[in-house]
Amino acid sequence: MMISQCYKVPSSNVLSQSYAMSAPFNHLLTSNGPPSPEDAHNLRTYLSYPKNRVIEIRRRVELLRIEMAALNAEQDTMGERYAIDQHEAILSSIRRLPTSVLQTVFIYGVLAAESVMETHFIIIVLSRVCRRWRAAVLQTPALHATAALGMSQRLMTYFERVELITTTHSLVYDMLGCFNRAFFYMLSLC
Repeated sequence: MMISQCYKVPSSNVLSQSYAMSAPFNHLLTSNGPPSPEDAHNLRTYLSYPKNRVIEIRRRVELLRIEMAALNAEQDTMGERYAIDQHEAILSSIRRLPTSVLQTVFIYGVLAAESVMETHFIIIVLSRVCRRWRAAVLQTPALHATAALGMSQRLMTYFERVELITTTHSLVYDMLGCFNRAFFYMLSLC
């Protein structure tokens, strides 16, 4: 008589906990005595399916790990070879936004600034994103309608230290740039 006929071996691939608890050898789990030769044979037969299944699962898991490593490597290679992220950026919706709408968004961003310095910082950041944004910033007079005449000594010292503003001439040049780009908008001097 086969062990599967004596003991109900589950048909599913996963042995449930209730099955393990109702195993026919539970009485041996609670004693320290050796099993009888017949119990030992039946126990080996009983355990053959789950042990083989665990070995098979481990082998498949290892194969899947190897396959996953290979797929991850291929994914990285494809991304690098075809520059997928850079090319998808070409399709971004911000690139399709008309320049006039972009300029309006810039104006609202500058209007939300809390100080003149923050306004200038926003304008500088926007103009450094890409050529198109720089052109849009330079072609939007309303963005340049605020000019900072007074810079704090601390900020001026910082600029001199990093050599962004080395002479009064460059500050004046920056101010004239604001005047020119403001065009016909009212200029706010702070």
